[in-house]
Amino acid sequence: MIAIEEKIVNICGVTVAGLLLASQLKKRGCELVFLDNDPQKEGIEIIDGIRCYSMHKKNNGLYIIAVKSPQNQADICEQLKKLGIESIRKLSLEEQNELVRSAEDRIYIECMWLLKMGYSLQIDNPRTFNEKIQWLKLYDRNPIHTTMVDKYKVKDYVTKKIGNEYVVPILGVWDSYDEIDFERLPERFVLKCNHDSGSVVVCTDKNKFDSKKYKDKFESALKRNYFYDYREWPYKDVPPKIMAEQYIDSGDQEALLVYKFLCFNGEPKILQLIQDDKHENESIDYFDMDWNLLELTQNFPNSRKHLEKPVSFEKMKELARTLSKDEMLVRVDFYEVNSEPLFSEFTFYSDAGFEKFNPPEWDKKLGDWLILQ
Repeated sequence: MIAIEEKIVNICGVTVAGLLLASQLKKRGCELVFLDNDPQKEGIEIIDGIRCYSMHKKNNGLYIIAVKSPQNQADICEQLKKLGIESIRKLSLEEQNELVRSAEDRIYIECMWLLKMGYSLQIDNPRTFNEKIQWLKLYDRNPIHTTMVDKYKVKDYVTKKIGNEYVVPILGVWDSYDEIDFERLPERFVLKCNHDSGSVVVCTDKNKFDSKKYKDKFESALKRNYFYDYREWPYKDVPPKIMAEQYIDSGDQEALLVYKFLCFNGEPKILQLIQDDKHENESIDYFDMDWNLLELTQNFPNSRKHLEKPVSFEKMKELARTLSKDEMLVRVDFYEVNSEPLFSEFTFYSDAGFEKFNPPEWDKKLGDWLILQ
């Protein structure tokens, strides 16, 4: 709980920390407004009847600066002092992090939704795909999901479901970076964390690999609890580890092609084909289950080069159906190696449920496919 005694509070910055702080202070009976330099927010109701106004007019009460960047904090502070305002408090990074970690899941999700989507979340009567993803975060809490998002433990899970031949071999797993014996690893390998997204390093030539270069990256990742970013519940209790996987050659592609099957109540409905995954020119094409290209984009553009249907497409569908049969919604990802599927990972909340569809009608269409139980 942030210690604030004043009853009139101006929150500078429409941020997740600002929204969470406003929720706390409103319960205490404080008189609140948001202040922001964005003219498009002028007069808009932000949350619970609290409106946003320009920072060019002096108000009564305490001014709390709720932005993360030290430079932005300094700029806003200077702007306020030029107006003759002296009652200013900068919300520290530690305080902002505490607001995030201590927030109730529902309140946090509602605040993030408002920032990302621009309107209030209908969590009790979800209709769209993205709304239903938020519902799943709160109410679909099957303990097996923690195993399924653990990139280490999921290998045994998938082996039992469909067979070891569809699993990328693991070379080692460690609790800390210093435990890794690089001498025992092959010339090419992939390092990644088991509990988050994005902590990946690919080694294609161990003779040129500087292991010290990535120590800070992985030690920082091990301290991170991925759950708190978007309240994706299965990640909360995954024991963080570093693992090494067998390197898979991507051939003439900059990165392995990734085939991501969105499965609704056990049935694959849409495929996302990722080209140049995690690279500058990353693209996503969407296909139906008959390999018809769909006019649809979200957070990445469609590709400039449309690819042929993979040899193992029908096999991938079959495996995705098997792996998703007990789930309301899960994305099952594969690679194709030597014309055979190779399992990549499970994702329960595609893009955390915060990516808009273009055209927007797809959000409702996919929502209709997802039956909440």
